[in-house]
Formats: sequence, C-alpha cells, structure tokens
Amino acid sequence: MIHSVAWQGRRREREGDGEADFVLIHPAHGIIVLEAKGGDVKLEAGRWSTTDTFGKTTEIDPFEQAMSSKVALHKFLKARLGLAVPTCHAVVFPFLRRLPELGPAAPRDIVMTAEDLQNFPATMQRVVAHWKVRATLSASDVKSIVALLAPTVSVKRRLSDRAFEASAKLVKLTDDQIRGFRSTRKFRRLLFTGGPGTGKTILAVEKARECAERGDRTILLCYNKLLGSKLCKEGKDGGFLGTTFHSFCLSQARLAGLAVPSSPGPSFWSDEAPLLLLDAAKALSTKFDAILIDEGQDFPDEWLEVLDTLSEADDGFFYVFADVEQDLWGRLADRLADLPEMVLDTNCRNTFQIASRVGNVVNRSSSERLVAGPEPVWVDAKDARRMVPQIISQVAKLLDEGFEDGEIVVLVEDPSLVRELRSATVGTSCFAAFGEIGIVVETIGRFKGLEAQCIVLCLRAEPDGEPDKSAYVGLSRAKTILKVVAPPGRKRALRWT
Repeated sequence: MIHSVAWQGRRREREGDGEADFVLIHPAHGIIVLEAKGGDVKLEAGRWSTTDTFGKTTEIDPFEQAMSSKVALHKFLKARLGLAVPTCHAVVFPFLRRLPELGPAAPRDIVMTAEDLQNFPATMQRVVAHWKVRATLSASDVKSIVALLAPTVSVKRRLSDRAFEASAKLVKLTDDQIRGFRSTRKFRRLLFTGGPGTGKTILAVEKARECAERGDRTILLCYNKLLGSKLCKEGKDGGFLGTTFHSFCLSQARLAGLAVPSSPGPSFWSDEAPLLLLDAAKALSTKFDAILIDEGQDFPDEWLEVLDTLSEADDGFFYVFADVEQDLWGRLADRLADLPEMVLDTNCRNTFQIASRVGNVVNRSSSERLVAGPEPVWVDAKDARRMVPQIISQVAKLLDEGFEDGEIVVLVEDPSLVRELRSATVGTSCFAAFGEIGIVVETIGRFKGLEAQCIVLCLRAEPDGEPDKSAYVGLSRAKTILKVVAPPGRKRALRWT
C-alpha cells in the first residue's frame, strides 16, 4: 500500500491534477485506489460536501475523486511501463460506522465504513469481486509500479546548476545598471569608464536603442571584429547601425566610389582608413545624431577626431565606453580626457570569485554587491606539449557537469593552439570558431568585449608586460566558471594566491 499518490493528467478535456489517498497493489487483482473522507459528510440533491474538524465545508464528490485517480493512474502506468494494469476504486469513511444508500455512483460494495475496516481483507475481497478485476503482475512488475508511484530520487546539484543560479542573479544586476544609466540622458558627451563586466557594452547597446527609438540617426562602433558581429545583430533589432570602425571605413569608401587596397597592410588600417572615411563621409554627406563607441581604449586620437566630424550638430550625442586596463594595443587617446567622465563600478558580468581574481591583476578591489559563485580553478601546465590534452580534459569535465557546447569558450594566447584545438574533439563535441557550432576556441584578443558562461583560459609562461593585460582580459570574459591552464610561474604576475 502506498499513501498519498499525487498525479497530473487530463480531466474533462483539460489538464488537471489530483491525489489518491491510498493505492493498493496486488499481483492477482491489480490496483485499488482508496479515497478516504474524514469529518462530517453530507449528500444533498446529489451534491456532496464535507465538513472538517475546523468547521470548514467543502463541496467535493469523493467518488468522482476516486474515479479520476483510478483513470489517471491507469493511463500513467500504461504510458510509462506499457502495462494495462486492472485498476478499480472505493471510498472509505473511516469515522462513520454505518451509511445509508448514497446513489447509483456509490454501490455498497465499494463503500467502506469504520466497521468494514475491522475486517479489511474481507472488505477488499468484496471490492475486487464487485469490479471483477484480475491481474497477473510479476514481482518485477510490482517493483516497477512502486518505483514509479513512490519514487526515490537523489539529485546532486551539478556545477552547471550553480552557474545557472549565479547567472540569473547577474542578469538582475544588469537590469539595475540599465535603469541607473537612463539618468544620463541630459548629457550629450560622456566617457564611461569601468572594469570588465561593468556593463559597458550592454549600456552602449541600450543607449543606441534609446537614441534610435527617438528617431536619431545612430551608430555604435567598436574595434574587435567578433564584438562587431554581435553589435551588428543588435543594431538590426534596435534600429541603429552596429559595426566595427574598419568595416565602417570600407563600406563608406565603397559607397563613395573611392579606391580601396586589395590587400591592406597594417599602416592602412591604422593611418589611411580613417582618412578614407573622412573623404567618403564628405562625399556622401554622412552624418549621425548619436555616435557611440564601445571598447574606446582601442581608438586612437586620429580615429576619434574623424568620428567627431560625423556629428550632425554640436549637441549630438558622443558617448565613449572604455577600460584603460584593456588597452592591449597601446592606442589610448588623449582626447578621452576632454570628455566628462562617469565611472561604472558595479560588476554585472562576473561572480565575486572571478572578479576578485581579475581585480588582483591590476590591484583593484571588487564590489561587495557581486554575486557569489564557484571558485576559479588553476591547472598547472608544466609541459607545453601537454597543454592541449589538459585543455581538453578541463572541457570534458565541464561537459560532464551539465554545460552545453555553446556555454564553453576556450581562450588562448598562442594562435597555434587555436589551429591545434580546432582539429581535435572532446567526446561527441568539436572545437570551432566563434559563430560556428561547437565549443568556441579563440585568441584572447579576438574575444575581447565578449563573454561566456565558462572560460577555459590557456596562458604562456611569461606575460608580455606589467600589469598582465592579456590575462586580465581573458580572465574577465568568464561569467560564472573560470579554469586557467598555465605554467606555475604565471601565478605571480596574476597575483593568484
């Protein structure tokens, strides 16, 4: 006998739920559902009501309840086990000694009173004889039925469950950040500075949407190609132009019919492209009411000067979002100092544990508002030849913890590891470039400005400088899970304790 079996299924052509008070399982008779009714019972004009010990009266038909449970459990077992288990029902009034006739839905054979319970086996024989139920359930069948109706399940929270919980709280911080950001509408020119995860890209997109909704001609630019593809998608949805600085230079030049080198060199991208944009914009009369720049630390003075000429009027919006610690290319513009500055100090991307590791690199403390999450993991890579197997091993562990391919990104400093990993597999998953199906593998520089639930970061033996900006950028891409595969000597540069 199983006490209190809850169920959910179709009732009167719609989804409903119920509960069987007792379910008896017998190898030779199948299943008997018992609906128990205590307290006072009243049947008036075919309508049932019961009054509990607290004096509360409820209209409910115990025989209909028992029948619904019977039908639901029969269908459930047939669907799950493929067994058409004979199932019948009865109603028990354990505190009443005798009952009068209760109508055609309640023949005496399927009604039990306190007196009937004195000889329970005989009463049950009367019930099964009334229904004429026969079954041939094996011991294995009975065991399977019990396991389904009264399951014993122990589910341990996996790392992915903890990450999901932390990520949901980070989204809440992001919403708070956006609401606070809307107070900046009265400012036309602003520099937003903040560390990784302070919502610079999110806020840049939000501001671009706001300007576009107001009818302003709006452009949102960045330097990084992968981030540019993300901004392009956001722009299509939000009514603004999202692109990289160099893509914009080339598109304007082509529209204006200007010559573009077939194989541009480094000097073209740094010096000639902005001049080409200046000429093209003049020819096309290209103007914007709102110009927004994300990852502004990557824009030198010359680029900012050209973009400033594209403003429709002196009171146009010109917003720059930057983190000076992420100046990987040494381009930080002096012109940024001329803009009024607003500091973003609430991290809405990283958990406290990850933000602390990131802050250590540049001696910056973390906000107390941060969301807690799993501790980052350091994996010593003492042999460079073993790095790829170690990376694959860490990715395999994340997959075993319930993460999907698209939630994991591997970031490396050495471009040769990108090629090597993309030719490898881990279980049934493969490694791929950003935007493709699989586990993304990219260099730190290419992934700058983006984020992922899980980051597996692979570092070389020595940093390029002080502070360790490459690692700073790589570490900060992780939202909730961070694993670092690096030589032990790199710990000192990261102040990893």
